[in-house]
Amino acid sequence: MKPVFGIDITKNKNNTEINGKIFITKTISEESEKRLDKDAEDFEETMEKSKLPLWIRVVKSICLCFGMIVIAAVIRAGIQNALQNAPWLIIAGIVCLIIGIILQIWASKKSKAVFEAPSTQAQERSMQNTTQALYDELGVPLDAVSVDVLLFQYTCKNGNIKPKIPPFQSTPYFNLDMKLYRRDNFLCLADLTAEYSFPFSSLKAIRTVNKRISVPSWNKEEASNEGIYKPYKITVNNIGDCFFKPYHILEIEHEAEIWEITFPCYELPHFEQITDLRAECEK
Repeated sequence: MKPVFGIDITKNKNNTEINGKIFITKTISEESEKRLDKDAEDFEETMEKSKLPLWIRVVKSICLCFGMIVIAAVIRAGIQNALQNAPWLIIAGIVCLIIGIILQIWASKKSKAVFEAPSTQAQERSMQNTTQALYDELGVPLDAVSVDVLLFQYTCKNGNIKPKIPPFQSTPYFNLDMKLYRRDNFLCLADLTAEYSFPFSSLKAIRTVNKRISVPSWNKEEASNEGIYKPYKITVNNIGDCFFKPYHILEIEHEAEIWEITFPCYELPHFEQITDLRAECEK
């Protein structure tokens, strides 16, 4: 079995190409790709402007962490005992906590000011226009539904796939926002650069994997604990990772080989509806 949106780093740790390039049926022009890269660079600059300088962010984190540790220690020891045994430590903890809170408020105000600025609003509109133009170029229908598809690096040994966590990340999986739709007798998935097409006759099954995994962020407009997503009991940790269980795999047969498209549990209704397949429980 081979993941369509998987990157095999078994022999080459620096590999960046996804396996499923053979399923690409359309790509955007070179000019459009340059425009997309420019928008991404502009957005990255805006993100940096919205943050405090790195050294201040480090100070903020250290102050908040130290302050919380001291407060927790005082609670465990009792205020009277703590004041008798380590009064200066308590003072230092309170001062650090206050500094950390002030810096956090400053960070929030700066971020809000940057994202509410007219220039940022204009940039967002430009990105939305670019996004729609790219989908139009690929011929993505207006009623196509947005779904998360899981992209990940992995190693393979004796036919067993093991997802690997990239450097500076906390999870091997990345939730790639794609458009899901039908074109003639093909199931199609499209990102901003390419369309992937799979004959409906090649779709074999949807398999359920009852394991808890996570993605590094939430990219839906509706909150992960509200509306249609509330029943899935998605949890978020303190660094923004979103955890859910189970996940699913759409199996595709191509040239006598089984390929897989992995997606989160909250996207199952969309895949079941368009494929007319029903998820099978893990055996």
